[in-house]
Amino acid sequence: MKKYYSLVLTVLVFSTVYGQEHRVDIEKKIIEKISSLVSEKKYPEAYAVYTSEKDNYPASILFDFWGARCLMFIENRTFAEQVEHYKMALRLYDRVIKITKKGFKDYPKGAPSYTRDLHIEALFYSSMAHFTIGNDNYAIALLEQLVKVDERNAEAWYNLAVYYERKNDMISANRAYRRYLDELKGEADTFD
Repeated sequence: MKKYYSLVLTVLVFSTVYGQEHRVDIEKKIIEKISSLVSEKKYPEAYAVYTSEKDNYPASILFDFWGARCLMFIENRTFAEQVEHYKMALRLYDRVIKITKKGFKDYPKGAPSYTRDLHIEALFYSSMAHFTIGNDNYAIALLEQLVKVDERNAEAWYNLAVYYERKNDMISANRAYRRYLDELKGEADTFD
């Protein structure tokens, strides 16, 4: 009887591990397909793949990240449609930001690079969406978080300057523009 339980347990563990590995392989292929379609700027097609598969991978922050990216860049007929897509993207990005931020706490020496990169991109695109729909304070707060994580991100400094300028905070805008120029200079120096 003991051998039987041992065999059943072995089969269950093997099938669970194999099933998980197989599931991860399928998820990876789907994400690669979405990513490829996004890189080809085929956002509606990429979003269609996302929506057809998202329920199969409810815990995947990569699915949420790519779904949000599609929503950010789908061409809309009206501004109201764009705002609705941005709000949907923001819900997905918020989840990605929350989970990837936790990753920083879980790894004492810093998060793995893919977690850090996802976190940075989610902050960046989320700030763009908030800025576009008029949530300037939240957009600024997100970029302030981003430059704390990636202080050499010239694009984030530039957007931060533009966002501050729109709020007529010229002192903060000037500080961010200077930092942007410093980072551009630093990038140019590394290529000399």
